[in-house]
Amino acid sequence: MEFKYQKITVDSVCKDILNVNTDSYSESEFLNIVIKNDHRRVVSNMVKFLKNLTQSIDFEFRIKVKENKSKWIHCMGMNSGKNNVVVGFIKDVSENKKLEKELSLNEEKYRMIFETGSDGVFLVNIDSEKILEVNEAGTKLFGYSQNDLLQKMFLDLWVDPDFINATIKSQQLRVYSEMAIRSNGVNFPIDATFSYFYYNNSNVLIASIRDVSDRFESEREIIRAKEKAEESDRLKSSFLANMSHEIRTPLNAIVGFSKLLIRRNYTDEKRNVMMNEIQNNSDQLLNIINDILDISKIESNQLDIECADVSIKFILSDLYEIFKLQIENSRKNISLEIVPQTIPNELSVWADPYRMKQIFSNLLNNAVKFTSDGFIKFGYYLENKTQPIFFVADTGKGIAKANLSIIFEHFRQEEDSYTRRYGGTGLGLSISKSLVELMGGRIWVESDKGKGATFFFTLPPQKNLEPVVFEKEETILKSKSDLKNKRILLVDDVENSFYVVSEILDEYDIEVNYVNDGIKAINLLKEDANYQLILMDIQMPGLNGIETTKRIKSFLPHIPVIAQTAYALKGDEEAFLGQGMDAYISKPLDLDELVDKILKHIL
Repeated sequence: MEFKYQKITVDSVCKDILNVNTDSYSESEFLNIVIKNDHRRVVSNMVKFLKNLTQSIDFEFRIKVKENKSKWIHCMGMNSGKNNVVVGFIKDVSENKKLEKELSLNEEKYRMIFETGSDGVFLVNIDSEKILEVNEAGTKLFGYSQNDLLQKMFLDLWVDPDFINATIKSQQLRVYSEMAIRSNGVNFPIDATFSYFYYNNSNVLIASIRDVSDRFESEREIIRAKEKAEESDRLKSSFLANMSHEIRTPLNAIVGFSKLLIRRNYTDEKRNVMMNEIQNNSDQLLNIINDILDISKIESNQLDIECADVSIKFILSDLYEIFKLQIENSRKNISLEIVPQTIPNELSVWADPYRMKQIFSNLLNNAVKFTSDGFIKFGYYLENKTQPIFFVADTGKGIAKANLSIIFEHFRQEEDSYTRRYGGTGLGLSISKSLVELMGGRIWVESDKGKGATFFFTLPPQKNLEPVVFEKEETILKSKSDLKNKRILLVDDVENSFYVVSEILDEYDIEVNYVNDGIKAINLLKEDANYQLILMDIQMPGLNGIETTKRIKSFLPHIPVIAQTAYALKGDEEAFLGQGMDAYISKPLDLDELVDKILKHIL
């Protein structure tokens, strides 16, 4: 392609721009100063004009300057009215080109940031509320395609559009944890940053939006943990206040009746009533202490569960006799019934027999406590012909639906105020739930307020063919005469222990001697070894019970030593037996258990 003209004439300004010295050029001379890659552009534009294909010329090209540099020239021209004469103007636009290049690079850079950023970015017309642009992260964030988002109003993306509109109108820069709406209708929390400016004759904003669901959930977890801690603190405070009440109530009876018995003489009938009250309240206090110890063991994972195949008939029959008497003594109009009435001897479950009875006892005690008249039924039914479902049902006051989910929690009772009618620590159901779960079962309740309650629990079916029936061990010695003239040494730093033990054993004609520390016990036995058994306290000043036992066994290795101590936590019995003692019994002493231990071990 060529264009033909006679010559190109330039003025002084053009000479400066073109960086030349002569006033006129031929076609070839002019093209020599044009960058070779731009020759085609120059020739093409000139040919179109000379062939009258265009009315004017307007194009850009580069020329050579010194030191291998180039310069951008903007050329404009039109026909002068004379044949083949073009009047044109040129302008150095190198700086403009440089700026355009920088702008282009910046635009490319910001476009890349816009498109590849992890936050959703929206360009929004403030006046029309239309979304002008959105990046890929924004489409993923809200679950729309880009086309769908560009058809929506920005405020439609928010749960509270009025708040967002007010935020934008007041040109606030940030919103925190505000709820937005995904395409599937699910609400989610976001943080947003707004930037406001004038663009393309419109007021616009750039909204950078970030999903903060993880942070939002963490904050909610912190709030829930705080509320739970506060509730736990409240419950423990309530528990301590209730526990103080529950402990002081039997203590009041024990201390009160004891003082009355000391102060004056009463008829035998009144003395018996007072002594029975002291005994009943002592048992109640001991049950409270046992509950506290059990919950402590459960929380520290120190509760021992010893499972075996246990006869259901044996457990239920034993419980029936105990609670039949308790109901009779309560003088309530309640009938007690085992369901079913006929239980196969071979039917058993895999459980700890003591803990199974404890679960039933807790549920039956509650049934008796909260039922004034009607019936209490307990027993089991078979599910799928093999799985026993145990239950305790009553016609008592029932439990409100709203409280069914909390009654198995520590320290919780349905009534939790000074006006509650029924006593108790609030630990029985929590302990029962833990025991059931430790044995591989589950427990639940069905109830309506005023319509009684039915508690259910499961335990694993039997594993062996023959269930174990747990009966009381027969002692080696059968009668009082077998203990007559036997001598026992009691070693205890608390003197009233001597009075209790000596009174318990008095009817057996056992001689009980007493020393109040370990050194005295050792010295006494070295002088007189004619004792058939030693009852040894553990915690004593000077020489403790364990060290005293070791020294005694060094010269009397065959004499039996029974630890009688207030240490009653997991591992205590094993620890004392491992230190050389022959048996263990915890305080407060149970009369029958103490006699059984003595009968079993006395020489």
